[in-house]
Amino acid sequence: MVFSSPFIALAWRGVALTFRSAEAQSFIVCCTLIFLQGCSLGQQEPLYQQLSETPGQPLCRLVVLPFANHTESSQAGAVVTKIFASSLQRAGYSVALEGNVRQLYQQLRIRIDDEVTQEHYRIIAAQLQADALVIGKVVEFQENVEKGRLDPTVAFEVGLMETGSQRRLFTTYFKKTGKNYRKVLHFGLINTLFRLTRIMSDDVIEQWINKGLHTCAPS
Repeated sequence: MVFSSPFIALAWRGVALTFRSAEAQSFIVCCTLIFLQGCSLGQQEPLYQQLSETPGQPLCRLVVLPFANHTESSQAGAVVTKIFASSLQRAGYSVALEGNVRQLYQQLRIRIDDEVTQEHYRIIAAQLQADALVIGKVVEFQENVEKGRLDPTVAFEVGLMETGSQRRLFTTYFKKTGKNYRKVLHFGLINTLFRLTRIMSDDVIEQWINKGLHTCAPS
């Protein structure tokens, strides 16, 4: 987050008019530094790209296809698939069982990292009665050690396809490390891949809802 000098100068003039004592001004300076430090730690939003107009009606029945794994971790795709599906369920969506999806993949002889055809998408959507398909890939999934602490890194791309029209509605790319979520006073460091992936998944889904994807949670 970047603040222009005119903005800071204007804010400081307002503070100076309100707080005249040296003690009060020192307190405000400390608070300002803490606030700016929090912004510099930076929680950038997921990179969102709109591809088609979001439908006006809710897409309540979702199928999360197995995420392709483009990392050196053999479990990355399976882990992110499971966690993202759980996040969708917590947000109020009905998500097809992972076992049913994998069984259908076996019947169609689709391997996890194969390119899925439009015909495959159509069959999967029909068999599992899906309003939309969640399609993703994991590009980074690793744990680093920094100053004696584990600092995980996760990056994935995920998007949504409406099954009726087979239109890709949007796609999101998101990369975070555990320390990106560190609080201003260094509390709450995320030091596991599972927890980092869960928080990232929740952030992506929250962004989708804010961008116009209707939630299916009961009112």
